[in-house]
Parts: sequence; structure tokens; C-alpha cells
Amino acid sequence: MVELLGDVSVRIAPLARTEAEEMVRELRTFPALNGYRGAPPRDLDALVDVILRIGVLVDRLPEIQELDLNPVLVHAEGVSLVDARIRVAKAAH
Repeated sequence: MVELLGDVSVRIAPLARTEAEEMVRELRTFPALNGYRGAPPRDLDALVDVILRIGVLVDRLPEIQELDLNPVLVHAEGVSLVDARIRVAKAAH
């Protein structure tokens, strides 16, 4: 769905919490996450936490060349990472 909608937000790791929160608010699908039309809001704090943790992981492990988490499901409480693909290579010195 992300590719279909072109709904992405990008920053350089590591991230500050405010940057991760901005990334979430920039998404075109943010209204759906925030409780659109009476639907319960999703756990945005948990989503921000995942973004921050991934940023730390990528910053600390330069061998990670590419990381894809798809789909990321944001629930009323918590987040599920259904599938992950990580491409690693020797870190440049």
C-alpha cells in the first residue's frame, strides 16, 4: 500500500523523537492512524518508538545497507512488524 500511495517520509539516522513524530504526521495516511471518522486512534507512540529503534539499529550497524519492514501494522495498542528484509554488506572503513 505504501508503494501504491507513495506515502513515505524519510530522515537520516539517528533520529530525535521530534523527527520521528514529524515523520508520522507527514504521512498521507496519518488521519487514518489518528482516528478518522470515529475509528479508534492507533498507537502512535508505539509507531514512533519503532522508528526510533530502527534508526538506532541502522546507525549502530553500518553493515545494514537496506532495511524493509512491510507491512507495519499499527494497532490501538502496539505495533506488529509482519515481515522484514535486511540486506547487509561489509561496512566501509
